[in-house]
Amino acid sequence: MEEIKNKHQIILKNREQALISGAPAVDSFDERRVVLITPLGVLVIKGEGLHIRSLSVESGDVSIDGKIEALEYVESETSSGGSFWGKLFK
Repeated sequence: MEEIKNKHQIILKNREQALISGAPAVDSFDERRVVLITPLGVLVIKGEGLHIRSLSVESGDVSIDGKIEALEYVESETSSGGSFWGKLFK
């Protein structure tokens, strides 16, 4: 796990494929949004028709296909800014 903490890289190919290293966990995903936990923070990938092609928890490598529209690091530790119950009782 120490090796994953020391590396993080994103390669974007023609906005159709993202190759990400150093992402040991997927928080959530659907066709429009993939949320990854990285050593540099939570990475949100937005687009259309997104599909996780491969995922290796051991190495932290993720491959995502689809129409990639945005890559964004966010401060929140959850993909939607908090859980449903957390928002309800705020």
